[in-house]
Amino acid sequence: MRVTAAAGTGTDRGRDLGREQAGAIHDAATALKSHLAATGRSPAALGHRLSASPLTRVAADLVPDLWAEVIATAAAARVPLEDVLLLTFLDEVWGLAREPGCSVIARIVPGRPGHDDQPPVPPTTEIGQTMDLPAWTTGRTQVLRTTLEHGPPSLVLTYPGCIGLCGANEAGLGVAVNALTHVPVSEHGLGVAFITRHLLTLGTL
Repeated sequence: MRVTAAAGTGTDRGRDLGREQAGAIHDAATALKSHLAATGRSPAALGHRLSASPLTRVAADLVPDLWAEVIATAAAARVPLEDVLLLTFLDEVWGLAREPGCSVIARIVPGRPGHDDQPPVPPTTEIGQTMDLPAWTTGRTQVLRTTLEHGPPSLVLTYPGCIGLCGANEAGLGVAVNALTHVPVSEHGLGVAFITRHLLTLGTL
């Protein structure tokens, strides 16, 4: 799987990613819009709804560094901002379009006390993710390696034009996502991709 690196401020990261992946971002947006149109949904209407929704204002207010990354990515790739919003707010698009999502499983592995010449082993937590992406993402998924001004480096599963799906950071914090189809969709919170990336800037739970 391709690994792409991004470092610096949100604007720095977005500018570099947009320039490096301009063609891939354009192709991913085209594929997503074709998928939406083929399932009877208007990409233009969804893109406009996202750009005019509180989702964008909340992201700009709560995680300005990540919002700057999105803005800079669209500008550097020379693609419409609404296309990058469709790619980044994929979970919200799923919610508005009523499409299925992903699943997560987790377990705590008990440790063991030390004895004789064996040191103690602390308990660990493991998480597993089924990232149930639509067919248009096939061959497009990649790993984004981020190095931030503040916070631990992280590895993020993503695809061109999206800031992140799930991941883990150098501090040992992992973030997975799960589709909760019984929970109402809200356009007044922080988008899932922004929550994921923000959590990965933290050093501890």
